[in-house]
This record gives sequence, C-alpha cells and structure tokens, in this order.
Amino acid sequence: MYKLVLLGALAASTSTSAFSAEPTPQLSPAAEQDVRCLALVLVAVSMEKDQAKQQGMIAEAWYFAGRLDAEAPGIALKPALTGGLDSMKGNPQAKEIGAACDGAFQKRGDDLKNLGG
Repeated sequence: MYKLVLLGALAASTSTSAFSAEPTPQLSPAAEQDVRCLALVLVAVSMEKDQAKQQGMIAEAWYFAGRLDAEAPGIALKPALTGGLDSMKGNPQAKEIGAACDGAFQKRGDDLKNLGG
C-alpha cells in the first residue's frame, strides 16, 4: 500500500528530468540510506492530514532530496524510490531506519539552531 501511495504521488511529476526512466546507478551506502529516508518521508507526508505536521515532513523530504542531489547528482528518483520502498517491505528494521532518518534530520536542525549560540 505504501508503494502505491508514493507512486501515485510521484506520477504527477514524471515529466521532470529527475524522474527519468534511466536505471539507477550504483549508490553509496549513504545515498542508499537517504533514498530509504526520502521514500519513508514521502509516504508519511502523503498519509498525514495535519498540515502543520506535513510542513515539517516536507522540510525533511527536501533535506534528504538535497543530500541525494549532492551524493548522486542526476539520480533517477522514481526507480530509486521504488527500490527504496521495496527494500523496506517486511524489513524488521524499518522502524529503526525511520527513527535514524528522523534523528539525522533533527540533528541537522539542532545544529542550525545552535549556530547563533
């Protein structure tokens, strides 16, 4: 179900170059983790009804999208995200992976808050 929700959300954007039909290049472990994080956040955004919570999730999605852009420029997002979701199906560590994603985003946010201190 999560895969269908995400793919439905992505379908409207398939005309952009980032969603090309190119095969996904071999990714570094860090980029693979960021793909999983982005996929999880996009699913969460698509299911969240509270707009205030959605805003934070959208910021998290942009954070991981930016990391991917730096780590794997030109990545074909659609197949990468599909693969990221597939890797999470039935994964007993899915909650821990999601928590690690949220933790990484929270840490970066804390770092930014502390810049002025």
